[in-house]
Amino acid sequence: MRRAFLLGCLGLVLFEALSVYFIMPFPGSQQIPSLASAYLLHQWRWPARLVLGVLAMAGLPDAWRDRRWRLGFLPALGLVVAGGLYAIHGVMAADAMFLQPRVVRMEPAARNTVARDRLVVGIEVDGEARAYPLQFIGYHHQVRDTVAGRPVLVSYCTVCRTGRVFSPVVDGRAESFRLVGMDRFNAMLEDATTGSWWRQANGEAVAGPRRGTVLEELPSRQVTLATWLALYPHSRVMQRHQSQAAHGHRYRLVARQVVGGGDHRGGRQHGLRLESAGAGARHQRRGGGHPPGAGAGGRQRQLLCLRAPGPRHRLLPAG
Repeated sequence: MRRAFLLGCLGLVLFEALSVYFIMPFPGSQQIPSLASAYLLHQWRWPARLVLGVLAMAGLPDAWRDRRWRLGFLPALGLVVAGGLYAIHGVMAADAMFLQPRVVRMEPAARNTVARDRLVVGIEVDGEARAYPLQFIGYHHQVRDTVAGRPVLVSYCTVCRTGRVFSPVVDGRAESFRLVGMDRFNAMLEDATTGSWWRQANGEAVAGPRRGTVLEELPSRQVTLATWLALYPHSRVMQRHQSQAAHGHRYRLVARQVVGGGDHRGGRQHGLRLESAGAGARHQRRGGGHPPGAGAGGRQRQLLCLRAPGPRHRLLPAG
């Protein structure tokens, strides 16, 4: 029965480790088709934990009767299991590393404290303009706001430098999302209602009950704050809120990572451009984004990230 205890404990650690590996940017995990495996493990996480936990508990009495196990092996194994579970579900959990802002503080240009040379994702809805600095939304990955009475989801992936703004309304209701991980070097979001997984790059649900559903993308531009305010002088700008002081060092790290310029989704973007949506979509391995001056209106250009930026990659317009 000691084998059952050992098998249950090690199986639990392995199961949790694979669940994280397949959906987080570990070596090799983003180059393999791991999305289906990651979602399957996620769906069956509680039954698997129950079975492996029962297996471990069944063998615990026999292991406890052995003095060598009780004094040496069991404490060590307990520390490994407890430490592994804490790291996987605490420190390494995507939504724990990148916390959502509790307050979205917007200020007019006159009271703005963000440097004018910072890149922002700017949107304009029914005459109301707002700018979201990448140094903030790059850390949070998604920011929920209301513009001209309309809910919006402003998102940014710092790995493939993809800025997207969506309407979070699904099936007539404003949906809530959390960051669940990454696939093909692009952030993956999970909705609160069905647990479906959505790609940040194109707003498409790729796993779960809502698979195939696509969020409405709203026109946006990625430019410097100075350029945005020259176009929309009455725009409001997202500011760092005092409740987010603990994230200051992470904001600075993101600010150093986000480089480049360009209109709309400029900066350095590298990945796959979807020629058409759906299962039969053809992919091209090239950079994404709109050419200068183009917004998200008109023909939709969708970007899926394949790999992290490298020195030999160059930006190509998705025409």
